[in-house]
Amino acid sequence: MRAVRAAFLYCALIIVVMCIGEACSGWAEYVRFLRKGTRFNLFYKVPFLAHRVRPGFERDYEKGRVKVNSLGFRGKEFSVKKPYGVFRIICIGESTTFGVGCSSNGTTYPALLEKKLNAALGESGATIEVINAGIPSYSSLQCLTFQGLECMPLEPDLIIIYTGWNEMGEGICKGWNSDYRYGFRVSPFKERQVSFMQFSGLEDYLHNSFFLKRLTKIAEKSRKAFGRIVPSLAKEPPPRLPEYEAGSEVNTRALGVWENNLRNMAAMAKGRGCRVLFFSWPQLLNVGESAAESGALSLPLGKGGTPYQSAGAAPIQGVIMRDEGFRKLWMLSYVRYQERLQKLAREEKVFFYDAASRYKGIDNVPLYYDEIHLTDQGNEVLAKGLSDFIDKTLGAEIATGE
Repeated sequence: MRAVRAAFLYCALIIVVMCIGEACSGWAEYVRFLRKGTRFNLFYKVPFLAHRVRPGFERDYEKGRVKVNSLGFRGKEFSVKKPYGVFRIICIGESTTFGVGCSSNGTTYPALLEKKLNAALGESGATIEVINAGIPSYSSLQCLTFQGLECMPLEPDLIIIYTGWNEMGEGICKGWNSDYRYGFRVSPFKERQVSFMQFSGLEDYLHNSFFLKRLTKIAEKSRKAFGRIVPSLAKEPPPRLPEYEAGSEVNTRALGVWENNLRNMAAMAKGRGCRVLFFSWPQLLNVGESAAESGALSLPLGKGGTPYQSAGAAPIQGVIMRDEGFRKLWMLSYVRYQERLQKLAREEKVFFYDAASRYKGIDNVPLYYDEIHLTDQGNEVLAKGLSDFIDKTLGAEIATGE
């Protein structure tokens, strides 16, 4: 009984210390959030979609400032009823559309696309509005459901669909199933067995805690300091790799589920008179082919001097592609998904833009936050390419309002 009482007191003491530390390290932020009534966790649980972005959220998330409007979309406020004379574009997708890796709302590709299209077509009197409908960790099934529930009522004229990374990654891993029990939020490529951490808000608290960030910085400085005395302490921890079947083939069932969802998304949009645009996916591995062939990606990312991390550049966040077997299977799957995406666009008679090829030959280090998420500079390249493509294919119709 005495041991239980002591354990309880220790736990209570730890909680009190963390609360005091959190209040002291982020007091100014707390005051501002309390005035605005903003909750700290970005996600909340909803029926059908599993989770949704919280309206009014304003805080740092994945090293970037995120502001969510009152309707639950990242970006500025807009009306549900489309204003007269406005050409409305909705970008549907996952974290790559939401803008993980971006420093602010204004550097996501949808925000940059709106700015560039209005600059290109503004003289004709056209007004273009681009809505960021990306939700981190969404699968194509969630994107399909989200499109029907919340995007189509916004009366879009063009829908840009960018989804599939999550399914492709899960399709590579052991234990894949078609009933969408898997998820990416807790740990990359790890099936989510329990959702308590995510939907209780504890996971987001741990991720965004000012106190824990301070402790992490202190611990990192201490590790480096002691590493000068004991070199083994300065070594980076080994990457946490997903479980996968070495030498296995592309999961055609996962590919088929994804393709079917995209066909339904295109059919839903076209049935309402809305145009649809797919584009190929930029990723770190398909940019510098010579570097990939030379084995540069088997080196630890983040060390200066390698082809994928030049001296002075921001560290690449990803680690999973260091594993040669996983990288080969990833690339095999990636090629199949891109081939199927282009074929799907032809069969469904929707627009297709080859965004991935635009990145080849460009210094890729500043363009990527990790293996698939783009930085501000990377989204600038994507937005410019999409703007040029839309201007070329739909510019005359947008300008005339047809």
